[in-house]
Amino acid sequence: DGGNLVTFNGGGSSRIIYFTNSQGVCCDGTGSPFRYPVLNIQNLIFKNGYIRAPLNSNDLKYGGGAIYKSGGVLNIFNSVFYDNSATQIAQDIGGGAIYSSFGPTTIVGSVVVSNSASNGGGIGFIACNPCGIYNSIIAGNKATGFDANPGSGGNGGGISYDGSGSLTICGSVFTKNENGVNALGGGLFRVGYDAGKDNTTIDRTLFDGNISPNSSSALYLQDHKITVQGSTFANHVATSGNLRFGWYGVAGGLTLKNNVFF
Repeated sequence: DGGNLVTFNGGGSSRIIYFTNSQGVCCDGTGSPFRYPVLNIQNLIFKNGYIRAPLNSNDLKYGGGAIYKSGGVLNIFNSVFYDNSATQIAQDIGGGAIYSSFGPTTIVGSVVVSNSASNGGGIGFIACNPCGIYNSIIAGNKATGFDANPGSGGNGGGISYDGSGSLTICGSVFTKNENGVNALGGGLFRVGYDAGKDNTTIDRTLFDGNISPNSSSALYLQDHKITVQGSTFANHVATSGNLRFGWYGVAGGLTLKNNVFF
């Protein structure tokens, strides 16, 4: 617990935390993610974290400018991430501030602002299960890649989530995030792999003024069960096609309840 008095500064030259399980692999013999070790972060500030992949590399370990996590459990409480950056052009690499894969991640009462990466300018998830964002602010982050996947990334200005699992977003704000050229999801991008099991729930959350140079400036959600309730979507900018919300291949079902769109 840093008591809001401790700042980790990568100096624009190094990542701050690299966290993985001791086995060096994501999953046990049954294919389930390892749920140990556990990293708890509370009342800390992370800034100027930096990581870059070698030329033409698409190795996921070059995501997560402030925190890279593969396997295990990551819990973040009341912390701030700003001006962190990860690899700027790559098909799959993501997470300007935080990259998390294969195992639970919970983010509560935190601020993720002005970070950048090829995908998931603020946060990148791959098969993170379950993942939750609660009472947090995701603002002014940018996905810097282009041409999506296949291509050179650019999906998910605020958050990008690729793969199976459960994502819950509650009581949060997504504002002024921007995806890349010929890519999708200014605020949020999520593609599931199993429409019968994968799911996203968005509850009492504000999406305001997110930006796309193409379409789906608020969010893009594909191939999983989607529930959006009690949320507001306002002031989004999609400079081509004027499509602010993308629901594609929603074989798992789409439920919209008590939302405001303008």
